[in-house]
Amino acid sequence: MKKTKTTCCKGLSLYYGYRPTTNIEKEESTANHLCIACDKKGQYITGDIGPKRTCGELLYYKAALRCRCGFMNYVYVIVNDLKEQQKKGVLSSDDAIVKAQTEDVLPQWETEELLQRASAAAHHKNFKLSRAMVDKCLEITPKHPAAWYNLGWLATNDGNYPAAIEAYQKAQALSDDFPSAALNLGHIYQELGKYQDAIDAFTQFLDKYPKHAVASRCVRECKKKMGE
Repeated sequence: MKKTKTTCCKGLSLYYGYRPTTNIEKEESTANHLCIACDKKGQYITGDIGPKRTCGELLYYKAALRCRCGFMNYVYVIVNDLKEQQKKGVLSSDDAIVKAQTEDVLPQWETEELLQRASAAAHHKNFKLSRAMVDKCLEITPKHPAAWYNLGWLATNDGNYPAAIEAYQKAQALSDDFPSAALNLGHIYQELGKYQDAIDAFTQFLDKYPKHAVASRCVRECKKKMGE
């Protein structure tokens, strides 16, 4: 099996995010980013750069780039060094990263990169390697909600529903940013015939996405099974 240790790759973590100084460099950094699933560049069919985000004094975007191979790449672009930002007196990217590290708000770069590489391994159906990478993430950052979420997906794929339930519940306990954990739990409970638990999980998901057709249908199906 391949080693799970990563070597830092530009763009896969906030710490090693692209740091353009011009808008042209900003556009090129995402357009020329190497897809980590197929090792090709310049063949993205969709690209959403998303809203501007902050981490301490860092200003950045997290672009979602879907490659023609089907894999979704997530790429960090730090914009502190753009001329328009420097004119506003923001910290340089170097100084902002040092400050974020001092304040202990900067995400662990190896964990961020491992999670993306774990997804790429799963994309190629190398689930053993993907699981090893997720386990390494949790070894580095035991309370990382995305790692627990990925573990839930991998456990479901293995048919290990108890482990999947535990992992998804852990992800939910650690963060509110994973509503899909509730949706996935609903499907697991429905498969296991635990219809009330499934309804509760689907309802939790529907609280955030009330127009989700699949979740709504599943609630109706579970209620029918319960004779309601």
